[in-house]
Amino acid sequence: MFTRGNCAAVGHENSIGSAGLMTESGFAFLVWREERAYLVAHGGAEQPATDEQVDAIRCFSSDLKQALGC
Repeated sequence: MFTRGNCAAVGHENSIGSAGLMTESGFAFLVWREERAYLVAHGGAEQPATDEQVDAIRCFSSDLKQALGC
């Protein structure tokens, strides 16, 4: 498990799972629907993602891939 701030991703051997964000509903993945970003958690809880949340997840994911050489 890799974390930074509210962002997290699970790694296994030489791969990294999708990065997400911890929310009040638990760990949520970034999902795009009709060009809108949402945070979707287990059980179907979802909320619109802010630009700051999208940027945080993208930055975390990019930094993690670079650090792990992916």
